[in-house]
Amino acid sequence: MNINFMCLGNEITPEMDQAQKAILSEFREVFGGRYTFQNSGSEREFISQLSDSVDRDDILVLTTAPELFVAFKSFVSSAFSLKTRTSRNLQKLIRESHPELDAATVNGHAILPVEADVIMSQDGLRSGYGVRAEEQILLVLPLDAERIQYLLDDGVFPYLRDNLDFSQFISAQLAASANVENVPVSAAVSSEAAAVSAETMTNRRTSNVFNDAYIRSVISKMKRRNLTVSVADTKTVDFLRAAGETVGTFDGTIFFSDFSLEKGDMESDEYAVQLAKGAYDHDDKSLGATLTKVYARTTDDTLDMEDENLEYYIYACVSDGKTANEARITADDGETPPQLIYKGIEVLFRMISQWADTGVAEPQKAEEVLVDDGFVPEDEDEAPEVTVSRMKNRKVRTAIGALIAAAFAGGAAISLFASNVYGLL
Repeated sequence: MNINFMCLGNEITPEMDQAQKAILSEFREVFGGRYTFQNSGSEREFISQLSDSVDRDDILVLTTAPELFVAFKSFVSSAFSLKTRTSRNLQKLIRESHPELDAATVNGHAILPVEADVIMSQDGLRSGYGVRAEEQILLVLPLDAERIQYLLDDGVFPYLRDNLDFSQFISAQLAASANVENVPVSAAVSSEAAAVSAETMTNRRTSNVFNDAYIRSVISKMKRRNLTVSVADTKTVDFLRAAGETVGTFDGTIFFSDFSLEKGDMESDEYAVQLAKGAYDHDDKSLGATLTKVYARTTDDTLDMEDENLEYYIYACVSDGKTANEARITADDGETPPQLIYKGIEVLFRMISQWADTGVAEPQKAEEVLVDDGFVPEDEDEAPEVTVSRMKNRKVRTAIGALIAAAFAGGAAISLFASNVYGLL
C-alpha cells in the first residue's frame, strides 16, 4: 500500500506540525509504514510532486495550513478538474455552530467536489473530503490541530473502511507478523488455573503473533461453561476479529458490542476499566472486556514523536460489573503496534481464562503477576497518547474511474478523466 502525504507550504507552524504527526501516527498504526510529509514551497512544486504521486501511489493525502484550506480545496478540485457543489449538510452544521458567520464564509467552507464524500469536522468548518477512483483514493485535509483527530476518527478512517478491504489487510498484517522472530507473549495473570507452562506454550504455538492453540482452549472452556464475553467497540477490535478467523471460530463465546466511549479527560487505565464495565452493562453477557487503542510515549527527554523515540503500550481489561482486572502491555524493542495488539489479545484471553476459572474479575496485583519486560502494572505514570486507527470489516465498494496524471511542462494541473470519475462509461 503506497501512501503519500503532501503539504502545500513549507513553513510548518507548531499547530501544523502537531496535525501532521497525528495523521502520520494514525496511518502508521494501521498500515505499518514509516511515513513522512512532503512539504512544498510553491504551487508549481506541489503540482509536480502531485503528478508523480498520482502515477505511483494508492492513497494521496493532500494538506495545507488551516487558514488556507478553503482556497486549497478549490485549488485541488481545479487541479483534478473536479466539478464542485455546495453541501447542504455542511452549511447547516456550520450555521448551527457559528451563527455569526456570513453566507459567503459558510458557503466557502461547504464547497466540495460533486463526487466526493465529505469528511466532516465537529463544527463543519475546514471539513475535508475524499474521492475514490478505481485504483486510488484522494484525501484532502486541513492541518488543523483542533479538528484533525475528529476528522481522522469520524471521517477519514470510516471512509477508508468503506473503500478498502480492511479484513484482508489485517490478515496480511497477521501473516507478516507471524514471520517476525522473537515476538514474546506477555503473561498477564499468574493464577495456577490461568497459567500455561512455557514448554506447553512453545509446543502448541503455531504463530509467533499469539498462542492460537491456547486461545482455542479458552474458547472451549467458555463454551463448556456457557460463558460469554462482550468486547467494547474500540479501534483494535478488527484485530480481535482477525484473531477469531485465525483460531477458526469464537463459537458463540465472544461478541462485539456496539458500546463505545469517548476518553475525554480520563486517565488511560481508568478509560480501559470504563470500557470493559460499559460493555458488561450494555450487553447481556457474562463478562465485559476491552483492548484499547495503542498509546505511545517518548523514551527520551525530547518531545520528538518519531518511531525510534517511541515506546508503544496498550491496555487489556475485563470486568464483571463490580470488579475489574487490568493490565498494561508494553511493546518490546522492534515490536510494531500490530504485533503489540496481537500480544494484547493473548493477555486478554488469559484474563478471561482466569475469570472463567474463578468467577471473579479481580484487580491486578503486581506482586502476584508473572511479568516479563512487556508488562507494566496499571498504576504507572500516564503517557501522551498516539491513537491507533479505528477499523471495522466492511466489503469493498465497487468504484469507478481512475486518476490519470498528465504532467505538463510548467507545472500545469493534473487532469482527471471526467468520463470515468462521473460514471460516463
